[in-house]
Amino acid sequence: MSRSTVRQAFSKLHAEGYLQSRRGSGTFVANLLPERFLTADQPKTYLPFQRPIRISERVRAIPDARVGNQFDLGATGAGAGVSLVSSIPAVDEFPIDVWERLRTQVLAKKGVNLLRYASNRGDADLRKAIAAYLCDFRAARCHPDQIVIVAGM
Repeated sequence: MSRSTVRQAFSKLHAEGYLQSRRGSGTFVANLLPERFLTADQPKTYLPFQRPIRISERVRAIPDARVGNQFDLGATGAGAGVSLVSSIPAVDEFPIDVWERLRTQVLAKKGVNLLRYASNRGDADLRKAIAAYLCDFRAARCHPDQIVIVAGM
């Protein structure tokens, strides 16, 4: 864990009143916790959105080239138009046939080895490919054993 992450967490806890610091002594849990955190807030009740969605005539007139119809901005599923909602992939554009072909090739090559635990340094083939890339395109002399694949930062 990075030092800046820990500092940021301690700063936030200190600002919220959970920690107190004494110069030369260190940082400690506060003797008195903030009153607002001792009791749970009542859950907020929200009224359902009553106003109808307002869509301009100009937007309604945009043709959908894929199906020849107008966009139905409230529709979901097939023929629903283009979704601009974040975190929702365009699954209809995914190359299922290519995916299936590659999946079959990998399973035929690696088989049950895919079900076993991998090296804690990461997949050997991936480390070899990264080492080759670094040698060829970055002029770095390295060996796959010098590369460690991690899940994230």
